[in-house]
Amino acid sequence: MEKIICSLEDWDTILDYYRPNGSSKTWYLKELGQLHLPLMWAEWTLFSEDGEMFNLDRYKRTITAPYSERVEYTSPDKIQGQSHIYIINVNDNNFFTKNYDIGFSCVSENYLQDVRNGKSAIVLFLPYEGYSGTEGNYDFEIIDNWRQKSKLPEGSVYYLNGNLLSEKIVKKRGLGIKGISLHYFEPWNKYDEPLAEYKPIDDKNLFLSYNRQPRPHRINLAIDLLRKGIFNRGLLSLYKLESTPPHATTTESNFLIQNSPFTIDSNYDLFYNLAINITKEDYERTFISLVTETLVNKGTLFLSEKIWKPIMVGHPFIVYGNVGTLGYLKSLGYKTFDKWIDESYDEIIDESERCYKIVSEVSKFSKMSVDELKKIRQEMNEVCLHNQENYKKVYKERYDEHGNSYKVEEVLSNIWDKIK
Repeated sequence: MEKIICSLEDWDTILDYYRPNGSSKTWYLKELGQLHLPLMWAEWTLFSEDGEMFNLDRYKRTITAPYSERVEYTSPDKIQGQSHIYIINVNDNNFFTKNYDIGFSCVSENYLQDVRNGKSAIVLFLPYEGYSGTEGNYDFEIIDNWRQKSKLPEGSVYYLNGNLLSEKIVKKRGLGIKGISLHYFEPWNKYDEPLAEYKPIDDKNLFLSYNRQPRPHRINLAIDLLRKGIFNRGLLSLYKLESTPPHATTTESNFLIQNSPFTIDSNYDLFYNLAINITKEDYERTFISLVTETLVNKGTLFLSEKIWKPIMVGHPFIVYGNVGTLGYLKSLGYKTFDKWIDESYDEIIDESERCYKIVSEVSKFSKMSVDELKKIRQEMNEVCLHNQENYKKVYKERYDEHGNSYKVEEVLSNIWDKIK
């Protein structure tokens, strides 16, 4: 199998490994006038949630990520005129604004010349976030500006990211870069058990909603649940609130601030990100998953691990995400629950109206008895089982046994065919 040559920068004596592609060889003394960690590294790249620094192997993985068995990372002394792909692994979604004035100036000049001569291409890789292209965000334009400042040809810079609208956005804005979208979270969890049965044990049996970070749309959801009188009818997690939006009443604001953080199980501290975690009992206790995605705003379509969990477990779901989330899931072969739920919410542009519609749909079920809910869950099992099986099918189509995305390999392979 032909290897895809991916170039590295020089050896860094501080890291005792290769310098991260796209970062400063002076640790930003030249560019910023002060020492700074690589701007593409986020805090979670460096430290565990206990505040402990990761070991060197973790850093190496962020520099030479194992995207495919075909990728062969190659040091500068061995490139020697070969064609190569220059990958910048980005872990901080604020990288583009932080690096605004620096651009590609930290990329070795000989590599930039290879790009100008068509022997190389730059690939920026940020699959875990979907902020780029959202309303008021100009990451795509910033990257294209870097391209032009470095006098790189159109189509020589690729940006792989979690915004599933990337291709459309780049084309609509007439930019000279390539936007490539992918969702990357299916491999984060493993679940090989049968469908979760509905086994309610108390009054908190209606919905399951994992939130943790109190993003504005999640606070609005909590307020709508309060207004519908069903806040305490489900299992809901939400980190400590310091303030609420202006439209919240004094009573609502006091309740949320004084009672948060809201936890489902006291054994779990919301300080820790439980993205890689499935608690089957939570699903068994509740009728439906009320999924609050990371993003709900305009200009993006982003799927995180939050939507895959109920699909894997076989739990019915209603999702507060971006417009078109359900439509995209259907395009992958999944079924939704339109027989029991008015899913027109998926096309409501206004975020607040979409949230209200979703909570209203959940509220309908609150008026039913447990026996009625159990009967509906039995009816839903056919869809849940289909989704669970479809997940396994799609997973095999998209990922190898190590969880590496075939699409990433395909993208790199196509770039390689173009430049070699």
